[in-house]
Amino acid sequence: MNSITNALHATALFIYTYLVYAGLSRGAEHYTIWILLTFLTITVLKMLGIIVHIPAVEHNRRWHDIIWVVIAVGVTMLNAVTLQALRMPPSLLWTGTGITAVLAGVFIWSLFQPGNGNFAYVAVAMVIVYTLCSVLTEGMVRLAWICLLLSNLAWPLLKLNRYLHEHKYHNDIYHILLIGSSYILFKSIETGGWFATF
Repeated sequence: MNSITNALHATALFIYTYLVYAGLSRGAEHYTIWILLTFLTITVLKMLGIIVHIPAVEHNRRWHDIIWVVIAVGVTMLNAVTLQALRMPPSLLWTGTGITAVLAGVFIWSLFQPGNGNFAYVAVAMVIVYTLCSVLTEGMVRLAWICLLLSNLAWPLLKLNRYLHEHKYHNDIYHILLIGSSYILFKSIETGGWFATF
């Protein structure tokens, strides 16, 4: 079931990214290159996340580490293009990107320590930026970022349930939450609310 919901989430992201591209190509109002880059980066990171968990990659330490380094750098890029897509002021853009880069760097360092890396560092960076996006936007755009934030916070809580964790249902629920949250984010483009408010 886990691989099915993971594939559904990847497919949904690909569709949303294509629809953003199509909207931008036809000159639809409110579609920007930065929004396209946000969705494209999320989709690429999702695909890398699937690849890194393929047993042949997961058990090959060299490829495992290389892909995780690319993911960490990709999350830094994602947070930068997301903040740019929301037209954040330069101070917040650089602060959010800088915090992400530092935490991604700590994660990369942790890859080469006992325990094979602690992705929590990257997750914290994502939560910080999602919180910033939630606080500094309005309407449906704010709702989308709150849903994405809550979806990401739900995963570790769902994992605490022994039954869900043993059957990996916590991942299935997480993927379904992300599909819905990403859809709201996609639909929010049409509202024209992709900008920071103060």
